[in-house]
Amino acid sequence: MTTLPPDVELARRYVDGVTSPAETVRVERAMDGSESWRALVGSHVAPDRLDENLAAIWAEVDAPRRSLVERMMVRAGLREHVARLLAATPVMRRSWYLATILVLFFGMAAASPDRGDGSLSLFLALAPLVPVLGVAMAYGPGIDPAYDMTLAAPLSGFRLLLLRSCAVLATSVAFGGVASILLAGEQGVRVVAWMLPALALTTLVLLGSSVMATRTAAAAVGGSWLLVVAVATRAADGLTVFGGAAQLVYLGTAVVATAGLFVRRVHFDAIGGVSS
Repeated sequence: MTTLPPDVELARRYVDGVTSPAETVRVERAMDGSESWRALVGSHVAPDRLDENLAAIWAEVDAPRRSLVERMMVRAGLREHVARLLAATPVMRRSWYLATILVLFFGMAAASPDRGDGSLSLFLALAPLVPVLGVAMAYGPGIDPAYDMTLAAPLSGFRLLLLRSCAVLATSVAFGGVASILLAGEQGVRVVAWMLPALALTTLVLLGSSVMATRTAAAAVGGSWLLVVAVATRAADGLTVFGGAAQLVYLGTAVVATAGLFVRRVHFDAIGGVSS
């Protein structure tokens, strides 16, 4: 039991945070052993402050544990709030990984050397769509569970979309790269001909996101890509759209789209991103 008698002035100064270190220790020890001291100090604390402190405590208790991906990003040097926003991206979920693997698996299964070059074109046509679909799921209401949090985060909509798109590209290239390595022995270096188309399609989706919803832009770009591949396959050789001349076109498209994206970057911050 404390020997410190209740002191209204000391309690008020303690709540205001102006007590000396020695006085602070005395008050806190008194509160540990005296109900009257706890009541006295509590009577000087505004109810709103108590509610805010309790809410902060519960928020900390209920906060989800960091995922492995989030911990790795923090260790790699990303700030905690950036890592949390990236980890909340739907494409970081196992369902997207599974869908990516299935798409590439079917493409690999079709790319048998016994079926000719036409089968390889199916793999090359599907692989660039993986990052396109990922970008469509990377940002926007209705599909991003952390969308409301992103609007209040200290990040612009443009930067957040770029960060998440880079995460999509990184994982897509990783999966696609593994698939290409597995096919390289049978199909040669042609299996990597999907990379520049993937870059071009992704930048076009990002540019389109400055004037329409990201999912709409992804659907338009992805559908147009499949149409081009289908027409080329019927007209001549399906691999024509993956030849050397076509690769230069994809590179030029990516450069032009990136320049356009930079020019229109302010449109992503007008109302929290065009996707809204």
